Amino acid sequence: MQLQEYAFFNAHKLRHPVANIMGLTHLIKVETNPEEQQVLLNYLDKSVEELDKVVHQIQHIVAEPEKEY
Repeated sequence: MQLQEYAFFNAHKLRHPVANIMGLTHLIKVETNPEEQQVLLNYLDKSVEELDKVVHQIQHIVAEPEKEY
């Protein structure tokens, strides 16, 4: 069960913020308007926070395999 939970988190929960971060960093590189860059940086910050939460959830799954998330 622990391996299945990890696989789900890796495939779905972890991949989502990583894909967001990748897309946002690309947009920041090509955007020339400083105001738009700031908006994108704010979205990037939120995606990084989301990624951090998912990593912590994965750590709990590995540490406490009997608990469901």
